[in-house]
Formats: sequence, structure tokens, C-alpha cells
Amino acid sequence: MGNATSTIASYLATDCASPLAKTPLNCLTTFTDSSNSTVAYFGNVAFGTFQADPDVAGIGTIISFVVPSAILFLCSLLIIVPRLVPIPPLRNIPIPRPAPEPKYKLNRVEKWIANHVPLPYHPPYPYPLYSTPTPTYMGPATPANPDNISHYQSSLKPSESNELSAKKDPIERDHAFYDILEATMLCISDGQILLSLAFSMSFMATDNRCTTSQYHFKVGLNLWLKATTSAVLSFAMVRHYFRSFLSAIFRLVALIGSLIFSLGLPLMLQVNSGFASEITPSDHRGSSQIFLNALCFMDPSFRKVVVDDQINNQAVIGNCLTHPELSQEFISWAVTCIIWAIIMLGRFGRRATRPFREETDPSPDPDSKSRAVLMFWLFLMLVWCFAVGVFSYRTFWILNLRRWVASSPWIEDPSAETHVRTFGQFAALFSMASILLAALDQNVSRTEDEKEE
Repeated sequence: MGNATSTIASYLATDCASPLAKTPLNCLTTFTDSSNSTVAYFGNVAFGTFQADPDVAGIGTIISFVVPSAILFLCSLLIIVPRLVPIPPLRNIPIPRPAPEPKYKLNRVEKWIANHVPLPYHPPYPYPLYSTPTPTYMGPATPANPDNISHYQSSLKPSESNELSAKKDPIERDHAFYDILEATMLCISDGQILLSLAFSMSFMATDNRCTTSQYHFKVGLNLWLKATTSAVLSFAMVRHYFRSFLSAIFRLVALIGSLIFSLGLPLMLQVNSGFASEITPSDHRGSSQIFLNALCFMDPSFRKVVVDDQINNQAVIGNCLTHPELSQEFISWAVTCIIWAIIMLGRFGRRATRPFREETDPSPDPDSKSRAVLMFWLFLMLVWCFAVGVFSYRTFWILNLRRWVASSPWIEDPSAETHVRTFGQFAALFSMASILLAALDQNVSRTEDEKEE
């Protein structure tokens, strides 16, 4: 594993370290004099010339990650709490509750297995898989006396029919509210995962890595971590995640790609290098090695250069972390991967055993309060608490680091990342409108289905 990560790190740094590169990679810290009291250069960055990157650390990009995640956590909380705490019916206020699941249908693979392989259970069908029941023709149902059709009208009086409809409406309203919350969560997780992949791709697969500072990379990494944690929570809670096979595969590949490519690869490169930049620079100084290139902290060949510059100079430039595997980002990523693996096994296990469960309980109650159901929702509550904890601390850390950089004398334009001016920020902000569109589409589609029924 160590040789593979070292090879990847060398590959990423080779083009940037070449003298023919547009901006050759430089990981040295240059001081103004022999007293080492003032820094003149961090790599190729001179004092007062550090360039801002609003598309990564701009306030518009931060908002496009923070606000949707907060909405996702609110939606998930509205779903979880009524499952754990009994809430009495409230007038004109819907309480989200899941609708009963439709009858289980075998997919193509399961149909083939059921027809060619002896199974220990019978498929939940009263007739063969590739045949249809023969209908019995009973003839036209015409009344004996066409002039008198009152016998064939509903025996319910209008007032009784209205009462039954009024009793049904709150339940349907609760089901609709639940579906809207799920659609909102799914839309948010899709948008943030794709946005994270786009940011990480622009760093790993393009020449931008030759000019991306450790500060901007750490901000992006923490944004990706928050987005991936929220997506794992959505993966755990949305019932119809695999309703469409192709879209489910696409979402699953994107989520796995974010876990491995956006987060796992750079974190493993830092662990293999054996050192990482400081977490947050002290407010008592305005210089830090986070202004160096991000690749300086991913290739072990740069360790001696970066660490040696800190000897007797920690009060001026800070010091590195010597155990990146104990960093908060790495631990949060590892726990997120474990939670995702547990949820993945649980989802496929539940789907594999569903035919058995339907034979014993053809109509399971979604409002059941059995011990297994309560344990499931309690597990989701713990996942929610972990995701909210990661989201809250990472957001606080990003805002605190942005504040420090904006007040540092190294940045050329302190206001560049505090105003929405670039296309990337506007695109990220306008993408949040898809959340409202997803909720409205879900509400309209359900209303149309009810009218057809």
C-alpha cells in the first residue's frame, strides 16, 4: 500500500516539479535574513502576493455546501424523531410517516434464479412468473331494471363519505410529506456529491494541483468530507434509493468515488508522507506553511525540506502534524466508510430476506414499534448525530481558517473570498434551486397519482 501511494504521489508531483513547468513546484520556506524572524517566500509565493481562489474558498461556495446540508439534516430529523418518540396528531400539521411498501417484485436476475434454480422458498406470486392468470368472463353487468339504478349507487350517505375522506386525508398528507422529505434529501446528496467530485477532479486530474495551496486544498477537503457524510446519511434513510436501477448504480458509483477518490486518496497520500500541515495557525502570527503547495504535504520526498524549515522557527511558521492518521479528517473519513459499509450490508441483507419476511407478514406495518424497528431508527439517530457533529465542527473550522487567512498580510486581496463575484460561486449557489424543484415535483407527481386512483 505504501509503495502504491508513493508512486501516485510521485506521479502527481512529477509534472509540477519539472523545470519546464509553468510554475515549478517549490516547497522551501525562505527567510529575509539569518535571524529567521520574517518570511520572504513560501515556495513561489512572495510576501503579500498569495492569490485567493473564490471558486474553492469563496463565501458562495461555502454557502452552497452548508445550507443544503443543514436542510438535509432538518429533513432527516423530521423523519427520525416521530419514529422514536410518539407524537400526538396535530391539527393542520403533517407528521411524516412512511407509506406501506408495495408488493415485492422480483428483478430480472431473481426471476432467472427462481425459474432455473431450486429455491428454499416460493416466490411471492400465486402463479408462474412468465404466465398471467386467465380472467373469467362474467358477461356485462346490466341492472335488471334500467329505469331504477338507485340500487347500484353507493350505500354511503354523502355525510358518511365525507367523514371517511376526512379521516383518510391526514394519513395521505403524512405520507406525502414523508415522500417530499425523502426527495429533498436525495436531491441534496446528489448535488453535493457531484460538486465534490468536480472539485476533486479539477485538483487531481488537471494542472491546477501545481498551483493549489494547502490552505485551499484543506478547505476543499473538508467541504467534500461534509458532503460525503451527508450523502451516507441520505443513503441510509431514503427507502427508494434503488427504485431506478440505473440511477441507483450511478449514485452508488458517485458515492464510492467520493469516498475513495475525493477523500481516501489525498488522505492516504498524507498518511504515507508521514506529516501534514498544522490544523489552524495561531492568531499571534501571520505566517504559516499552509501557503505552500498542497503537493508538498503528499510526497514523502518533500518531508525533509518542509520539516527542516520548522526547526527553531515554529514561533514564526508553526509546526507540522507528525501523525496524519490521527488527524480529525482521517478519523472522520474512516468512521464514515465503516458506517457506509454497515448500511450497504444492511440494505442488501434486507432486500435478500424480503421474500421470507413477506411470507410470514404479507402486510408489514410501517408504524411498527417492534424492538428491531426501534433499534434501526436508533442506529439512524446515531448516524445523524455523527453527521451533524462532523458538519458543525468542519464548518466552524473552515470559517475560522478563512478568517485567519483574510487577516493575514500574505493574501493579496482579502475581500476576494468574501464576495460572490465568480462564475463558480454563482453556479454553485443557483444549483441549490434544484432542491425546491425536487420537492415540488414530488408533491405534484403524488397528487396526480392520487387523482388517477
